[in-house]
Amino acid sequence: MQQMTDGGCMYTLSASPGSTFERNYCHSNNGWFGFYHDEGSRDFTDTNNVFRNTGEWGHENSNATNNTGALTLTDTWTTNSSANITNTNGRGDVVSGTVVVSDGNWPPAAKTVMDNAGIHPLYRPLTTDPVSSPYSAYSSTPANTGQSGGHFTITDAGKDIWGAGGQHEDEYGTVFRKGAAVDGTSVTARVDSLDKTSGWAKAGVVLRNDLTDDGSSPGYAAVVVTPTNGVSFQRDSSADGYLDQLTSTAATVKAPVWLRLTRTATQVSASYSTDGTTFTQLGSKVTLPSMATTQDAGVIHTAHSTTAGSATFSNLRIVTSPYEAYSSIPAAVSQSGQVTSLTNAGIAVWGSGTAYDDEYSAAYRTGAAGTSSTVTSASTVGTTPTVGPKPA
Repeated sequence: MQQMTDGGCMYTLSASPGSTFERNYCHSNNGWFGFYHDEGSRDFTDTNNVFRNTGEWGHENSNATNNTGALTLTDTWTTNSSANITNTNGRGDVVSGTVVVSDGNWPPAAKTVMDNAGIHPLYRPLTTDPVSSPYSAYSSTPANTGQSGGHFTITDAGKDIWGAGGQHEDEYGTVFRKGAAVDGTSVTARVDSLDKTSGWAKAGVVLRNDLTDDGSSPGYAAVVVTPTNGVSFQRDSSADGYLDQLTSTAATVKAPVWLRLTRTATQVSASYSTDGTTFTQLGSKVTLPSMATTQDAGVIHTAHSTTAGSATFSNLRIVTSPYEAYSSIPAAVSQSGQVTSLTNAGIAVWGSGTAYDDEYSAAYRTGAAGTSSTVTSASTVGTTPTVGPKPA
């Protein structure tokens, strides 16, 4: 819609009972319509859509002979309040829940739609771009890892990561930050998608003394989501380098889901969230005396199958109390000692002229700045190679 006229981001030209336009994001279409329901369009439902810098957000061809109407438009976010589809136009239309937004002040629900619109998240981050500094990639079984800004992908055919009941398997792919976890560190990530190569395929976040020492390194804990067995908090209670105890949720919890491990001294707790804000603890804290003073932290995947499967991750956050992490867009935020890394795309942080953007990531300390405070930082850019699998 940058060059054409008489159109809209979403255009219809007939009746279509039961059809729905849901969770779409339209941005800057040369002043034309968001929804354009043209001649004969009836019985559409349009819900949870975002229109930014468009013309009329909702338009129907109101010519008396067109029989256009019976349209239901609910829960729209828009920077333009103008629309000729109303509850009072005599065409049987129903409009409710419209929120007119000052650009740059998008509610969280609108931001979720904006982030997820376009290519399905399952396919969006699949990339052959290498994992870059400060993160490293490792696999104990043949695997591919990739990174696109704040998104990560792991593909492997690992048998499992489990060592109880006569089983001794530790086959996985991982993207991690070396030595980033200490007392007070939390590692959080969103598992965006997980292939169902098995009901026990696993993808989540992990702590371990050394993630490149599979089948041996202790201090091992992971909280993972599975296709049919919910979220599972798994840990190495015997310090032999294999996960051997678990606590699980109901099977109804599936990806996409946020997962978190929090370390306190040699104790670790696990939690999960469906919205990234409210987390539910999974079982109780457990003590792992074998946890080293500093540990590796990151994301992990195993297909639990001889068939390769993939998991995609976003919003990896590795921060140590009293610091916290936040991002208004998908991003990777991590600390290691005095070094903090912020990895993301983002249009800008600027609100002048025609620009109204506030897309960023941050590591911060709540309430730390006073009237005489000074904040200083230095920045560097670099890359790091991928390693693995470990030689036999």
